[in-house]
Amino acid sequence: MTNTYIKSAFLAWAIAPALAFAQADMPPTNDLENPYSTQSGYFKMPAGRDWGSSSTVEIDSDGDGIVDTLDLCPNTLSGSIVDLNGCKETLRFSNWMHPNLDSGKIDMFNETEQWDETLASIDGYGFYIAELSNSRTNYSRIINALDSNDVDVIVEGGGTLNFGGCDERNGENSAEIEIEKMRPYYEAGGHVDYFTMDGPISRVIDGGRSNDCGFTLNQSVDELVDYMQTMHLAHPEIGIGLLVNFPNWAYAETESYQCNNSNWGGGIDYYDVLEAALNAIELAGEELAYFIADNPWGYASGTHTSVCSYDVSRIDWMGRILSLENQVKSHGIPFGMTYNSELGGNSDNETYYNDTIEFINTYQDYGGSPDIRNIESWYPYPAENRPEETLYTFTNLMLAAIDLLEKDD
Repeated sequence: MTNTYIKSAFLAWAIAPALAFAQADMPPTNDLENPYSTQSGYFKMPAGRDWGSSSTVEIDSDGDGIVDTLDLCPNTLSGSIVDLNGCKETLRFSNWMHPNLDSGKIDMFNETEQWDETLASIDGYGFYIAELSNSRTNYSRIINALDSNDVDVIVEGGGTLNFGGCDERNGENSAEIEIEKMRPYYEAGGHVDYFTMDGPISRVIDGGRSNDCGFTLNQSVDELVDYMQTMHLAHPEIGIGLLVNFPNWAYAETESYQCNNSNWGGGIDYYDVLEAALNAIELAGEELAYFIADNPWGYASGTHTSVCSYDVSRIDWMGRILSLENQVKSHGIPFGMTYNSELGGNSDNETYYNDTIEFINTYQDYGGSPDIRNIESWYPYPAENRPEETLYTFTNLMLAAIDLLEKDD
């Protein structure tokens, strides 16, 4: 039995090559005429598109730009800024610079040698949204300078706009307007890291800014969420932040700085406004990347004029800001402080410089510890941005501020 099996196996092994060779020479079993013909170019792609192929598909389940096979932090929320491992980046001790519109801001990127130390020291550079909306502007120098120095691009827009339609489409319409405004910068090869909504609720809530939409707080918050969702559908890579014009709101049973003349929202407490907004954002699966308080030095120190019937200098305005910082941080959201001076911004470079430095010193001494330190001007001054060695220019102030801020880090 065993011998028969061995012989059969040997025979099969010996004749296998011959069979294979003979098989290769066999004529086709179907020698009929082929009824099919090849027609080249039958399927056509749209203009400018080429045929391609795919061997594998990389999945990015949480939409953070990092494929699942490389993502060490799955399920990050929409709008989270992540690192190369897909984990949320921290904004702790970030120094942002945001010069005004009228100080040769775009031109300074043609002469980066005049502020190269500042450029290497900052973490973010801010633009007002209108600055990125001009299709005739050559943005290449800006993009190259910021990218090569690993500086984040921050854009400040309005969020829910009072001209976005005062109805249930306000959030979507407002986002579409601002997405379109950023299009020229994206088409030039740029990208936006962070988008600051400048007082969006005050633009639509009843008793807010002039020409508000008359919305209730719930309506205002709902449209804010719709705005964020629409922005993230177009640009999931952008971290969206909320800015409050803090002196104009009542807070913690303290009136606004100008009392009834500027009690936005009909005197509603901003503590409640912020809680409502953060709860709605979280329920929608969105995430607020950061929060910024706009509260110029004169209002923070109680030295700015006021129409209130009492002496506003006896109010603890600095403590009010610190309470807001604590509220924001209790939600795990990075808190940012804008340091500037309305008096200096409307008078001269030197006053702006000195007031801003005093603001930083005073708030730090008070116990304030913002995650984002934003030096920003929307005033005529500082009138010059550079050179950084020249006293009282914006870049000179920025270096002094960074030196002061980082002593306590």
